[in-house]
Amino acid sequence: MTDPAMMKAEDIVEADEAEGLVEALLATTNNPLQFVQLAFPAIRLEKWQREVLAAIGDQLQENARLDRFKAIQIAVASGNGIGKTALLSWIILWAVLTFEET
Repeated sequence: MTDPAMMKAEDIVEADEAEGLVEALLATTNNPLQFVQLAFPAIRLEKWQREVLAAIGDQLQENARLDRFKAIQIAVASGNGIGKTALLSWIILWAVLTFEET
């Protein structure tokens, strides 16, 4: 670990920004779309990917509002190479990072 007294000003700013990003990511428990947009700002999501992530978030927010759990089931039928695996990877990362004991 770097001694804060030995850090340059720009290193401290970057550390503060990184800490802020981590806090923002952890606050996306019920919003996987926001998680992906924060974690991967250079990636342009396809419309269908945004819709799937938004649907998951909407259902989680409804579950929290009603204080119950309803399974989330979404099917995507499509061609090869359109981003299904990328979407699944983002969902896994979001779940592992924002839900305890995932």
